Amino acid sequence: MWQPEQYSQFFELRVSQTLDLFTKLPKSFTPKTVIDVGCGQGITTRYLADAYKKAKLIGIDNSEAMLRQARISYPKINFSFCEIEDFSGKYDLIFSNAPLHWLQDYEAGFAKIAQAINPGGYFAAQIPANFNAPSHTILRNIITKNPEWLEKMQNSSLFRSFLTPENCFSYWQKLGYKVQLWTSTYYQDLIGENPVLEWVRGPILGEMTERLPSEAIDQILKEYAPLVKEAYPRDKSGVTMFPFTRLFFIVSGK
Repeated sequence: MWQPEQYSQFFELRVSQTLDLFTKLPKSFTPKTVIDVGCGQGITTRYLADAYKKAKLIGIDNSEAMLRQARISYPKINFSFCEIEDFSGKYDLIFSNAPLHWLQDYEAGFAKIAQAINPGGYFAAQIPANFNAPSHTILRNIITKNPEWLEKMQNSSLFRSFLTPENCFSYWQKLGYKVQLWTSTYYQDLIGENPVLEWVRGPILGEMTERLPSEAIDQILKEYAPLVKEAYPRDKSGVTMFPFTRLFFIVSGK
């Protein structure tokens, strides 16, 4: 899971994805109830609060560290601890910027979210779609070589089946909802000795810390660092170009 300090390193890069999703919602849409699922530090929630000033708004997350930062930064917004699978109520807008890839079961998770969309409302979400990129395949290959590591990491997001546009469309079609899907690849210019390692360190290495002893993580990183640096070399100006693909979708309530 993300920690606030790690997440903040790539603030501007991640906010642009939030805005790309938000701007696809109808300009005439005026929700009365809004929930930001996986609100993190509250950055997205703040944008929603500014856009829908009259709406009843709540941000939920399963990281107390993130929520503490959110409450400090945006004291007038309501934030609450909640697992993605456990939120309740019905909303005109359910907004989720990135965390849905933590779901253990997309089909069951989407079915529950569908029940929470008010008639005429929307579910707007975006998630990473780069799990077959070198940043991830290199790490999977290293872990797979050690049966003990693989056993402990098997249920992590790194190894779970990731959501494809085709699967996403199929899930919502079965539920009887219309869904608009698209992908965008962001070519991000990163600075640093091994910046892709720092990018990955937030979400994926956070999961490793929860499952593996520190000695194992040190071994994995020792092997991973030079390989990922080679896969994403710096140019002559010291910039590393990192293509990062996201899957966006907006579901229209019945």
